[in-house]
Amino acid sequence: MKRYLLIISFLLFLPISSHAATLYLEPESADYYQGESFILTARVLTKGECINTIEAHLKFPTDFLEIKDISQGNSIISLWLQEPRFSNKDGTADFLGGIPGGYCGQIPGDPGESNLLAKIIFGVKTEALVYPPVSLGIEFSKVSQVLLNDGLGTPAEIISRGARIMVLSGQPAMPRQEWLQELEKDKIPPEPFEIKINQEPSTFEGKYFLTFNTSDKQTGVDHYEVKEGKGEWLKAASPYLLKNQNLKNKILVRAFDKAGNERITEIIPSEKSKPFYQWIIIAILAMIIIIWLRKKLKARKKNENEIISDI
Repeated sequence: MKRYLLIISFLLFLPISSHAATLYLEPESADYYQGESFILTARVLTKGECINTIEAHLKFPTDFLEIKDISQGNSIISLWLQEPRFSNKDGTADFLGGIPGGYCGQIPGDPGESNLLAKIIFGVKTEALVYPPVSLGIEFSKVSQVLLNDGLGTPAEIISRGARIMVLSGQPAMPRQEWLQELEKDKIPPEPFEIKINQEPSTFEGKYFLTFNTSDKQTGVDHYEVKEGKGEWLKAASPYLLKNQNLKNKILVRAFDKAGNERITEIIPSEKSKPFYQWIIIAILAMIIIIWLRKKLKARKKNENEIISDI
């Protein structure tokens, strides 16, 4: 009997799954007044496993809360399969991304918290007065998932911890604006990046297009703009179909972060980037010149031979 009790006690203290991952929000609880804004940080704990894909879905009440923005700044996700998006009508926020090479947890001795996924910026609505104070829950949906970096895309068992926000009655004279403070501190532009000119039969009907990507460790990348030659700056996303397929003009791409800082990169199309039909024209012209030179050389030799025979 003692042996059975010992075995049962041992099993009770075993972990539920060796492939568990925890999605959680920070802070877990906080108090805010109407008119204030606050930041919830989405993070992941891997429990010793290596992961490479995270699909997160958040649900929040829309009666007193609304999302202002989502920041990817300093996220461990570098390959966004679905850019963060939200709906204040449905009370949802979603993002899907990958981590090339995988993420196996925080490195021992790392002073920073390297498990950040995204920052969600909330605002407390002011349409209706709150009395008495009301407690609101923000949770991860059950359809959220984390995939292991095992080459098979094995789903990890998910444990999730949401956040509870207490909305207090009244409005303070100086409402807290946590996100505005973050923006004011950010004076650093996005990271340097490269522009590439590509051409693939399966993309844009074989036409030339640009690819570009960068990151911003502070507030996150907000958007990109492209300028071809003397044209206007146009808001763009990668891949971007070039309007001028002749590749004759210098191309500029600038990346803006959430704070308005910008980074500009340029590319001048090389001879290798000339469209295929331009190379055909060049080849034809080269053949014409070669034929003309040969004919001229033959005519010259013929004249020389005639002069020699006359002598």
